Amino acid sequence: MVISSPARAGTAAQERFRSEVRDWLRQALPPDWGPRRRPAKRLAERMDQGKAWQRTVYEGGFGGLGLPVAYGGRPASATERLIFAEESARARAPEPADIFGQFILAPTLLAMGTEEQRERFLPPIIRGEVMWCETFSEPEHGSDMANIQCRAEVDEDELVVTGRKRWNSLSQFADWTMLLCRTGAPDSRGRGITFALVDLRSPGIRIETMPMLTGDDRETEVFWSGARVPLDNVVGGLNEGWRVAMAAMTTQRSIGTAELVPRLAVVVQDLVALAARTEVDGRPAIEDPFVRDGIARCATDVAALRRTGERAMAAAAMGRPLGPEVSIAKLHWSESEQRLHKLAVEMLGLGGLLTRDDEAAPDEGFWAHYWLWTHALTIHSGTSEIQRNIIAERVLGLPVKR
Repeated sequence: MVISSPARAGTAAQERFRSEVRDWLRQALPPDWGPRRRPAKRLAERMDQGKAWQRTVYEGGFGGLGLPVAYGGRPASATERLIFAEESARARAPEPADIFGQFILAPTLLAMGTEEQRERFLPPIIRGEVMWCETFSEPEHGSDMANIQCRAEVDEDELVVTGRKRWNSLSQFADWTMLLCRTGAPDSRGRGITFALVDLRSPGIRIETMPMLTGDDRETEVFWSGARVPLDNVVGGLNEGWRVAMAAMTTQRSIGTAELVPRLAVVVQDLVALAARTEVDGRPAIEDPFVRDGIARCATDVAALRRTGERAMAAAAMGRPLGPEVSIAKLHWSESEQRLHKLAVEMLGLGGLLTRDDEAAPDEGFWAHYWLWTHALTIHSGTSEIQRNIIAERVLGLPVKR
């Protein structure tokens, strides 16, 4: 079985850009980087690799693709951004550590931040000098983000923040966070939320890691006890944070997903290679019709996701607002990831359940690790159940019981 590359011929200018990226990647990556390269086992090591790679990308002239030159970016079309993502995935380049700053905050500031905020925050993001995270969800208000209760009181020119945030990815490695806090009445829901940018080194902030099934302490709980945030760091204005948060989440679910799809395409190729060297009932798994059907489904998922991502990025480039259809992209991507890794684990049988701390684990426990991780993907950025409700109500026009 052969799964073709997601790359397609483009215009002459796009193909020149693709050649430029390929040539640079060959020079920038270590000689031992290749198809059998696996991500580092330790989360901290993966973060260090990601941070170092972001600086390398910037120094190589590819930092801030599509962002204004005035802030240190480089002009690039939506297609060129996808080309860079495709070639980076094909070369097995490290994943950038600062996914929240690059993929979410940067476009949000361009759309809704002040000029002073853009000048202050965008250049360090583009240069890979600062890592960001989100502190949105709360212990009792995960999917119901409009009901958050983390409180911020205005004291002269500052916000004073008190409360708890949970399921904050990678905040122990971050320098700054995008915070959603309540500045309106307790029952004001989306009308009383403020979106603020906070230095995580500020007094009154404590971060505790939360263990996960994968063994990575990727998620955290953040405790706020009178942390002070300058009002200059508020994006969109006091009590206008719901509008800003929805724009950020739309970007995360669409454009952010689009730039992750090429890495999923590479994992499909790895799945084919795994099926070729793994036996099921005494014959290569690649000959099993159920395995072949599963791989074909995964390849189809990737092709569909790529087209969805292209449409989303093209719409954003033309200034068209992205609507609830981005929920389709987020739902499809997270569940495709889960299907793909589940197929690999099932193909490997009992060996597929061995994790990274077991020397006998196939492929160093890669498949089991990421299959467990995909269960978080169907919760992050809005659960699959919430996405289905949005699609049913706002795309299909179905009645929704309140």
